[in-house]
Amino acid sequence: MSYSYQIERPFVFTEKGQEKLLAVRDWTLQQLTVAGAIRAQEMLSQAGPGDSWALMAIIDRLVELKDIREIPTDGAWQHRVFVRQR
Repeated sequence: MSYSYQIERPFVFTEKGQEKLLAVRDWTLQQLTVAGAIRAQEMLSQAGPGDSWALMAIIDRLVELKDIREIPTDGAWQHRVFVRQR
């Protein structure tokens, strides 16, 4: 089995998911102001402990909300690069 945003997406709408989403979003936007780009790996670390796929869904939700956008790269999921969307 592999990661699927559609399967993991419901976690984002739980109380715990919303707490993590807001914390990761705020931290990520702050980091983007300083650095201009960030890898998924650092965002996952900021999310703290939890199910890796659920945490990955938080990042995909930020893309869906257009808070961040992905810069296409080749490589592992955790090496995805993001910049500010707006």
